[in-house]
Amino acid sequence: MRKHFLTALSILILSFAAAGCSSGSSCGSCNDQSFVPPPVQNFSITGTVTPEQADITITLLDGNGNQTAQTQTDENGSYRFENLPNGIYRIYIEKEDYVTLDLQIEISNANTVFDIVLTPIPAE
Repeated sequence: MRKHFLTALSILILSFAAAGCSSGSSCGSCNDQSFVPPPVQNFSITGTVTPEQADITITLLDGNGNQTAQTQTDENGSYRFENLPNGIYRIYIEKEDYVTLDLQIEISNANTVFDIVLTPIPAE
């Protein structure tokens, strides 16, 4: 009787393990080709630079300091970076007569609005 119980229990455990693999879950013990990982989501950083001027160059750097993208503000001082995965970035702005900015920003599963105010260099 005990032998039949252990055999039934083993079959039941194997049935559950097989059902887990066929449902698309990643159990690690099967090679289920139907599993599709979720798509990578990309997000944006948008904002306005003050003073609101056209053609202010904004450089986006990744967490390692490598240039990821570059854009210029429009006539309203607005800018936009698109198709960015989650991560830590730096926004770098260098404009004549203004203090250079090197700001850190993090994208975490959402589009991000990041407004920037440039500070004039004081006259000597």
